[in-house]
Amino acid sequence: MGGLSAVGWGSLPSSSPVVIAFGWVGALTAWALFSSPMGTFVKIARDGKVRGFDHLPYVVSVANCGLWVSYGLITPNRLQPLVTNAVGAVLELAYCVVFVRCSPTRKCLRDLVLALSCIAAVDLLAVLGAGEFFPRVGGDAPASSLVGLAAAALNTAMYAAPLNVVRRVVRSKSVEFMPLGLAFGGFFCSATWTVYAIAVGDLAIFIPNICGDVLAIIQFVVYAAYNDADDAVTRRCPCVVAKTRSSSSPRIDAAPLLVGDPPPPDATTV
Repeated sequence: MGGLSAVGWGSLPSSSPVVIAFGWVGALTAWALFSSPMGTFVKIARDGKVRGFDHLPYVVSVANCGLWVSYGLITPNRLQPLVTNAVGAVLELAYCVVFVRCSPTRKCLRDLVLALSCIAAVDLLAVLGAGEFFPRVGGDAPASSLVGLAAAALNTAMYAAPLNVVRRVVRSKSVEFMPLGLAFGGFFCSATWTVYAIAVGDLAIFIPNICGDVLAIIQFVVYAAYNDADDAVTRRCPCVVAKTRSSSSPRIDAAPLLVGDPPPPDATTV
């Protein structure tokens, strides 16, 4: 507890037991979230049909994990983020392979090639020294800062998915479409990586994960507000509510996309 109470910005070395503990706890949580769509993809592979699922979140996640892997490789003492996202990249790539095999179109393959090309382009710019023109957000090296900035920017931009769910909850005045368990998992993961980033003084990791913390809290507030309203409507008109839910759109699952987090599950379920 004494070590945790002493955590400040960049106050601990990467070899600190506190940093190591938070890094691996964050990794384990992230791997659990990365694995969450696995059952769905087993069904897709077995049926040979992608049905209404969208490949784009998984392709973007490949790019996201790939950038974090590059960042971990060129930034000293970032073993946990490196291993976390290496595993994530393999899983997300496997999901994309299922899409490519089972989809009747070539869109997933085209977008996957584009995503991998973007990773290669950022890495090439970093090697060529373009990091000199960007602010320092990661390690001391310009290349590390460039890759870290790209990874943080993409990671933060991907938070639009949970915001779409929040908007749907507000419009429908029902929390039916908000998976609270997934939001809690995302919050725990982002909070763990936030502490890790503060301890080692890494702005690239800190920025997307603090955004994840804030977004998760917004989801909790919206859930609390509209869960009460949902319960009140159910008590007044249980038959009407049951009929409405049975004919509504499929459940939307979404969670913050963080360092080591999976893409939001699709807007349909198998």
